Amino acid sequence: MNFENAVKEYISYAKTYDLTNPELMSEFHHTHRVVDYAKDIAISEGLSNEDVDLAKLCALLHDIARYKQQTDYKTYLDIRSFDHGDEAVNILKKNNYIDKYTTDKESQNIIFKAIKNHNKLKIENGLSEREELFAKILRDADKLDKMKEKGNTINGVIVLNVDYIKPFKERRLYQNHGVTGEYEVTLRLLAFVYDMNFKYSYEFVLNNNIIQDKIRLIMGHSNSIAILEYVEKLLLEYVNERIEELSK
Repeated sequence: MNFENAVKEYISYAKTYDLTNPELMSEFHHTHRVVDYAKDIAISEGLSNEDVDLAKLCALLHDIARYKQQTDYKTYLDIRSFDHGDEAVNILKKNNYIDKYTTDKESQNIIFKAIKNHNKLKIENGLSEREELFAKILRDADKLDKMKEKGNTINGVIVLNVDYIKPFKERRLYQNHGVTGEYEVTLRLLAFVYDMNFKYSYEFVLNNNIIQDKIRLIMGHSNSIAILEYVEKLLLEYVNERIEELSK
């Protein structure tokens, strides 16, 4: 596997779409940031150079269906188009397109499993330990970029729906449906911490003040200060607990 050649092939694929479209260019940059996060997570876990490259390749290809999705449907909402994880696997399997990135069958299968599972509420059962490892790396890398880059603007004054703090009490992700408002999206992003797998990921969230900054953003548009302070406390306690667990 030559990762530099894989990047060149990916860029050639992306250029078959209109990259002057800011939505597509945003996706292009997201992909490359996720590659960097996947690399950092893999290195932090002590993976071999070959496995670091495999983690990067999973990240490079994870959203390859987004170009088709935005071009054909003018949306990134799977519910209004198609499951972009499943469609990415279809694109890579069609005419053995995956061979342009790697011809190793074991690596191909790991890539398919990681991509298929990267956007699901939870990882499917029945994966091998190795398949699950790369799926977890990709899920964490994708979440880190979204947490840092998205949910950073809110307009107007909001009335905080107390039902929206349930996931924080229950330490779980939000269901995707019904999450539409700006503050709802921001809260959904914060709940990503309940589905992270690596010490690197939790330390990244802390070191970049992602929880504090997003809570302060919502506070600036809401009178529900006590509720938001409670959510912040729950999140920070959980993140520190996970760092301690993963340090053992």
